[in-house]
Amino acid sequence: IENLELSIYDLRMSLSADMQLQKPSKDIVLVVFDDETLAEFEHMYGAWPWSRQVHADLIGFMNQAQVKLSVFDIMFVGKGKDNRDASLVKAYLNSPNTYLGYNLTYLV
Repeated sequence: IENLELSIYDLRMSLSADMQLQKPSKDIVLVVFDDETLAEFEHMYGAWPWSRQVHADLIGFMNQAQVKLSVFDIMFVGKGKDNRDASLVKAYLNSPNTYLGYNLTYLV
């Protein structure tokens, strides 16, 4: 079975090399915070979950960088401990190019 699998894999690779596949757009950037990234950023922002102010600042940074479109897919449950919900909501309201993939469960 292994020989068959390797033969099929070789065929797939040779076909994809022969075909001119369309390359993804350089205008699209996907930012993902995985476990490794969280460990790296922990010294800057503290342990996860970060303050909601950090997310508000990130939205402000992306606006300054003139990002055309951003989508956040992060869920916050309950009111923030540091009472910074208002700044996060304000950041979203002032960013017409920022969309939410979630709902805030507690709005100001």
